[in-house]
Order: sequence, then structure tokens, then C-alpha cells
Amino acid sequence: MKSAHLPAKMLCGYWLIAVFLIATPNLGFFQLTGSTRRASNSTGDDFLRGTSFTAFSEYAFHSAFSNQSLQQFKDDGGEWVALCFWWFVDNLTATNIHPDFDEYSCRNETLRLAIARARELGLKMMLKPMIDPVTGDWRAYIEPSEAWFNAYDRFIVSWAKFAQKFNIELLCIGCEFSLSESFDAKWREIIYDVREVYTGNLTYAANYDSYDKITWWDAVDYIGIDAYFSLTEDNSPLLEDLIARWSTIKQTLKEYASAQHRAIIFTEVGYRSINGCNREPWNWQRDARVDLDEQAMCYEALLRSLWGENWLHGIFWWDWTPYNSTNWLKDKGYTCQFKPAEAVLRAWYSVPFSVTPDFSTVYDQVGFTWIGVVSLFVIALEIIALRRKLKR
Repeated sequence: MKSAHLPAKMLCGYWLIAVFLIATPNLGFFQLTGSTRRASNSTGDDFLRGTSFTAFSEYAFHSAFSNQSLQQFKDDGGEWVALCFWWFVDNLTATNIHPDFDEYSCRNETLRLAIARARELGLKMMLKPMIDPVTGDWRAYIEPSEAWFNAYDRFIVSWAKFAQKFNIELLCIGCEFSLSESFDAKWREIIYDVREVYTGNLTYAANYDSYDKITWWDAVDYIGIDAYFSLTEDNSPLLEDLIARWSTIKQTLKEYASAQHRAIIFTEVGYRSINGCNREPWNWQRDARVDLDEQAMCYEALLRSLWGENWLHGIFWWDWTPYNSTNWLKDKGYTCQFKPAEAVLRAWYSVPFSVTPDFSTVYDQVGFTWIGVVSLFVIALEIIALRRKLKR
């Protein structure tokens, strides 16, 4: 019978790295050297080691935990954060784009706090304004009328001015508006208006099943894909199954990037920590048991398959939360924070884009038989230490 887990040695190794590396910033128990840790910006490449810092409330970035979580991402080798926030339309045909603080819009002052904290840490940023219908429908089905395009032009130009004011390096001009993407002239007009007020780079976040229908990629600097490709139909895949699927996806994306003369950024990609998360990873509502190992395996499969590919310019994982949890090891959400997948992230983000991490030294030095117990114990201590720190 297949196992949904990583090979035993690799899984134990990542749990071990999770113990040492996640515990190190706050507890100071261990100091590792070599390829598992690095100084900021020491990789010498321009690959965007990113994550999505998501604001699902009015004052999402005001807390001490929010500040600490950005430090944690920095310690993991992260260099870019996508500041993700939402405005709303009343329904799929409405054209009045507005904040809704009863839903999950955030205040501008909240964004300014996150920008200041990111700058303090030396992180670069992508600004990613997003729109959701209040009705709960998916934004892909927003109907693109003339009035909607006019309203959206005003909306995104206002945020382009904001991005210019705060020297944001990358602006995402839209996200998953699948029904509107065929309106080539309208999008080119929007992009022209944005470039009139913003001098940074531009991308657009197309869904994984619609990016190849867009005809105006030449007008932006990077192809953006929300890369929620299903990997298998199996709740218990092997690592090699996932890698095999990425091999097929990789070839398709490589050929597409070459044809478009544009590099690709994964503007979103992520996996929930549930059993079967490799299936329909976009499905944020599916219920299943917690499976931290499969989430880590999905991270490993993607990074191992795509690391060093010159058509891929960056990855923004979904997501990195500014909200604390009462029990990270039972969390079923997308974040990898305080989970084995975070150790996978750090392992890959801590080396140059052209180098495959080698953990054999770490494995050989420590052994594996006791790791399950110790890892849970030390991660628990880490969470306790963080909570005490936040109460001060």
C-alpha cells in the first residue's frame, strides 16, 4: 500500500531541521552552520523567494505576532512578501468597488505598518490588491462590462500610485478575473494607465487553467500564475508521483514562457495541511484529517522539481499568516508556519537557486529514532516561548 509520507529518512530529516531551525530564532538552543542557514541576500541570484502575507481583517498587521511572523519568514531565507488585501463588489455584475470592513478589508494604515516592518527587515514587496464579491462567488465570474473596466481602472491606478509612493518593487494588477481576460484592448489600456503613475515591474495573477488564454502578456513584465495544479487523484501519493506530475507541468510552462518571451512567477501556490492536499489544492473548503507530512511532501516535490529552472523567476507561497494559532500542529490551513513544510521551505530558500540542498551531514550527525518525540516537544516549546514574548 502506498504511503502519503515522504521517505523515512527525508521526513525525519525535515522534522529534525524543523526542530533546530524553527527553534533557533527565539529559543537559541542550537546554532547550525553550513548550507542550512545563510545570511540575507547571500545567494547572489535574483529569484523571488516569496510568500503571501494575507490581511483578512481590518487591523491584520498591527499585532506583535504579525511583526514576529515576518521576522520568522526572513529567518527562513525569505526575501519577498506579497501584501494581499481585499476590496469588494456587491455581486458579479456590480461596478462599485469598495472596502468592506465587515468582511475582511484592511485599513491603509495597516498596509503602511506592514510595509514599514518589511523595509526594516530588508524584505522586498509585491502589492496585490484583490477583489471579492460580497456574495461569496469566485471573482473569476465577475462580468466584465464597460462600467466595470472603468471602475477597475480607477481602482488599480489608485493602488499603483500607492505602490509608487512607498517604492513597492512589484505590482500585481489583477487576480483571477477569468471572464475578463479575453478583453485584450481593455487590459492594455489599464496597463498603460498604471505605467503612467508607477515605475516598478508589473505582473497579473492568472488562474492555473486560464493563463494560456491571455494575449497581452507582452504588456507586463512577468507572467503570473496562481499555480494550484492538481498533482494526483490519490490521497496517499508517493513523492515520486508528485515529482512525475511536476515534470509534465514544468515542460508545459517552460515552452509557454519561451513562446511569450516572459519569465513566470507563481503569484500563488500552496497546499493545506490535510490528507489529499495534492488534489485540488485550490479547494480551501474540503474537509479531511490533518496531514502535515503530505503538505511538506508537496512543498518538497515542487521545489525539487522547479529549483534552478531559468523560466521561473519566483514563488509566492499561499499563505503566511499574521494571526497566531492556538495549535499549529492541528491547523488545516495553507500556512506552513510551525509545520514540517516550513523546514522544507527554509532548506530550499537558504541556498542559491542553482544549488540543490544537501542535508546528509545533518542526517548523519544526529540519527532519527528519537526525532518524532523531540520534534513535537521542541516545537511546542517554541510556540510557548513566542506566546510569552508576545505578552511582554
